[in-house]
Amino acid sequence: MIFLRLLCLFFLLPIFAFGEESLGKFGDWSLYRYSDSAGETCTLSSQPLKSSGAYTKRDAVYFHITARAESDWEYILSTTMGYPIKSGSEIIVQIDGRKEFNFYAQGEHSFLNSKQTEVLLDRLRAGSLMLVKGVSTRGTATTDRFSLRGVTKGLQMMQKKCIG
Repeated sequence: MIFLRLLCLFFLLPIFAFGEESLGKFGDWSLYRYSDSAGETCTLSSQPLKSSGAYTKRDAVYFHITARAESDWEYILSTTMGYPIKSGSEIIVQIDGRKEFNFYAQGEHSFLNSKQTEVLLDRLRAGSLMLVKGVSTRGTATTDRFSLRGVTKGLQMMQKKCIG
């Protein structure tokens, strides 16, 4: 049930954008808070510094760290890839060329298994560069490079302003 609500969150995010409140920009990351009928949500997001792949058209790409009041402020790590992800494939996230994390795909989004969340959050805080690799339904491989500059401060502010 919570998965369906989270999935709705990402598809309906543009509808609620008019009511969002910016809580600040931290390096290459932006923190927003907004409310809907399910309660308060905070999202720390970033867009890639560089994207590569042999695509002709691609929508906006994001990496999200989201926490919702209705789920006791549990962190949800996800991506918006800007294209429909190839069925049965995973999105690969790598920090500073080390350990890979596999996100499961759902449409144009991907989500990290919650058992790995704390490990990846620790890597994000300690790292400087994140690569996100995926394959579209057309078979186009993409690599997105995200700066991790500001993610630690953004998470601290999320804790202070949202989770408390």
